[in-house]
Amino acid sequence: MNTIYAGPKRGADRAVLLAHGAGSDMHAATLARVADALAGAKIPSLRFNYPYRDAGRKSPDRAAVLDAATREAAAELARQTKLPPERLVLGGRSMEVVHDADALRGTVRRALAASDGVPVLVDEYLMGIEVEVDAVTDGETVVVPDVNAFPGHIACDAASRSEIVVPIFSDGELVGVLDVDAPEPSRFDERDRAGLERFVKTLERRIEWTALSGKR
Repeated sequence: MNTIYAGPKRGADRAVLLAHGAGSDMHAATLARVADALAGAKIPSLRFNYPYRDAGRKSPDRAAVLDAATREAAAELARQTKLPPERLVLGGRSMEVVHDADALRGTVRRALAASDGVPVLVDEYLMGIEVEVDAVTDGETVVVPDVNAFPGHIACDAASRSEIVVPIFSDGELVGVLDVDAPEPSRFDERDRAGLERFVKTLERRIEWTALSGKR
C-alpha cells in the first residue's frame, strides 16, 4: 500500500486518516492541503491509495476491498503514531453519496456495525450530487470511464456511459465546471483531459466571471 505520512511521529493525542474519493488519489490537492494544515497544528495524518489506484485502474474496488484497505491504512497510522484506535479520526472523501434520510441512516448503521465499538464521526453528507463533487472538492479534473461503476453517480442523461468534469477557476475561486458526457464507455483519455483543460484555461482568461456571477 502506498502512503504519505505528514506531521509529528510522537507526542500527538490524535491522528487523522485521509482517504481519497473515487475520482482521485492520495495526491489530491484538497487532501494535501488538509494534511499540511494538520501538520501545522502538530496533528499527524496518513494519506493512502486504494488498491485500484495502485493498480492503475480508474474504477473503484468492491466495498469489501475498500474496507479492508481502509483498515490496513488505519493500522499503519496507529503503528507509526503509537496511538490506540479510539484516537484515530477517519476523514477524506466519501465514496458513497446518499440521496435521502433513509439512505443516510443506513450508511451510519453500517459504519457503526463496522466500527468495533469505536465512535463514528459523521461530518457532512452531500445528497444527490454526482461526479462534479470530486472536481469541485479536489479542484482537479475527474475522468469517469464507466459511470455505472462510479459510486453515487447520477446520470444527467440516460445515454451517458462515460464522463469528464473539469473545474473552472477565477482568481483562485471555483466558479463552475465543464461537464462532458459520452454515450460509450472509456470515451475520454489523457489527450481529452489535456485538451479540455487547455480550453478551460482559455475560458478562465477570457471571460469576466465576476460580471456573470453579479459580484463586484
